[in-house]
Amino acid sequence: MSQVMREYWNRTNGERGALLRKEMEAAQSRQAEADAFWDAHKATVKDRWANRTGGRGKTTVADIPEVAQQWHPDNPAHPREVSATTQTSGAQSPYRWRCPLFPDDHAASPAWPKDRVQKGVGCPACRQLMRLADLPTLAAQYQGSAPLGEVTHGSHESVPWLCRTWAVDPDTGTQGGPVQTALRPR
Repeated sequence: MSQVMREYWNRTNGERGALLRKEMEAAQSRQAEADAFWDAHKATVKDRWANRTGGRGKTTVADIPEVAQQWHPDNPAHPREVSATTQTSGAQSPYRWRCPLFPDDHAASPAWPKDRVQKGVGCPACRQLMRLADLPTLAAQYQGSAPLGEVTHGSHESVPWLCRTWAVDPDTGTQGGPVQTALRPR
């Protein structure tokens, strides 16, 4: 009896493990592509800033084409009218930026032109692409309160999970089917 249970458990775990690895590889590949894009973007933008022809305070957002293309159309000014060094300490930026990789999926994010131009800052949502929703095999066991799309891969939140186990009636020793058992965080 226990041999049959062990074989079933090993086969089921092996299948689920293989599926989870496949999902994880796809999510990691997507994250790696986004990271590579933003790393290259940062190097290009910082190089353009270092080799600018306008003097201090004369370079505008429009002079850095990689950044200007991310300018959100609802901004209060045109990129030609905003200095690339614009920033107000302690205040939130009134300027919003579009994600060039996932313009339909990522909301416009606020940032000061100085951060986008001099530091090469990119889309904050792209740096956290791996979400629990990207791993359906694991997401099926999630019992937390936050939506799956908001839980990042590296989250440290303790949440309850459902664990699939093979049921055996301890009184009769007869096998049942797989059941869901709630696992609570410690």
